Amino acid sequence: MCESPHLVWDDVSQDPERLFIVIGDMMSCTGSPNIYRRCDIVVALSPQHARLCADAGLSKADVHERLFRTAGRRVGDIKNAGIWDHDPRLERLPFPVEPENDDFFVPAVCHPEDLTLIVAGGWPGPCTVVMPGMHVSCQSVTRKFEA
Repeated sequence: MCESPHLVWDDVSQDPERLFIVIGDMMSCTGSPNIYRRCDIVVALSPQHARLCADAGLSKADVHERLFRTAGRRVGDIKNAGIWDHDPRLERLPFPVEPENDDFFVPAVCHPEDLTLIVAGGWPGPCTVVMPGMHVSCQSVTRKFEA
């Protein structure tokens, strides 16, 4: 189960690293369950955005790694937004968090494989969508489809 799609419109980027910044930002908005719960995330790259990555020589695994490194927030950003109140949920994350270190990076997903990456949509169309999970108990299940 996931939230409804969050649109990432980028018709300007000619460099995938710049594109990863805007996608990573959407994956880790401070109101997202992923900041506190570590839900799976689905990212559906538009064919135009997927081509930008492929033309730069990036594999699917490369894109996973870049999004994994980019998507997240600093503890200071989390403290300044939303439901932060020395939140005990940060203590339940599957990795240690330094709540007093405002520069400590809290990733939106724990592992690159918690991110399901697909390509969907038409051409041209500079719109990728991010679909965060709704709860940690809802994990994505995928199967290979043979045409």
